[in-house]
Amino acid sequence: INLTTLDYQMKLLGYIRAIDQNEFTQFVGRFGQFTNMTSLVLSSVVFPLLIKRFGLRYTLRIFPSFLLIVTLITFYSPVQDNHRLSVLFVSMSLLKAMTYSIHDPSKEMLYIPTTNRIKFQSKFWIDVVGARLAKAIGSGINKVAGSVDRSILLGRIPNFLSAVALLAVCWRAGGMFDMLVVQKGITPGVKRRSSNNIHNLIPPSLEEQNEYHRVNAVESEDKEYINDGEDVYCVEEEGNVAEDRREQELITI
Repeated sequence: INLTTLDYQMKLLGYIRAIDQNEFTQFVGRFGQFTNMTSLVLSSVVFPLLIKRFGLRYTLRIFPSFLLIVTLITFYSPVQDNHRLSVLFVSMSLLKAMTYSIHDPSKEMLYIPTTNRIKFQSKFWIDVVGARLAKAIGSGINKVAGSVDRSILLGRIPNFLSAVALLAVCWRAGGMFDMLVVQKGITPGVKRRSSNNIHNLIPPSLEEQNEYHRVNAVESEDKEYINDGEDVYCVEEEGNVAEDRREQELITI
């Protein structure tokens, strides 16, 4: 909702301030260049540092916090008209860049400790239903408003509530993610039957893998192998296969 209404205000102000269509086209082009360059820097440099330094829990809160600040500045602070376009230009560039480089990757990382069933259901409701519904509400506000002043007046409460709601959801989701990561082997939607299941889900250590290969090597040395001129096969394994075949034939009869 916020990005849709803010983008409408910025482009409408840019169109009004532009002398002709060519100047407005240049304005939109500069906006795209600044947004993409900022997104490149944030995704390649800033986002990895944030994840390593603060973790997903706090990285997930950066975008909604900045969105709430921009919403308060745009809709509630007495910004003069001659400075509003500059504020919207910088704010929208940073918000869109943070959406692609920080918020969306952090949101996708939340699916790591979940099952495939939960991933499918939640991504449908979030990416399809939720995102389209929010854009529809923002477009409806812009359609009814028709001007920048009315857009600020009509979108003041919906934008503030949506920004607060997103911050609350990200705050809660980040805490739940850390809790699930700490509880090794426990994922949402999977019922824990016994404590042994947790250890079975943990990958074996390097010492356990070496011991496994050592035991298999010793067992292979004790087996008797026969070379019939074409293939090399193990006597014990061939005997077990033949015995299994005889049992299967008896069961069939």
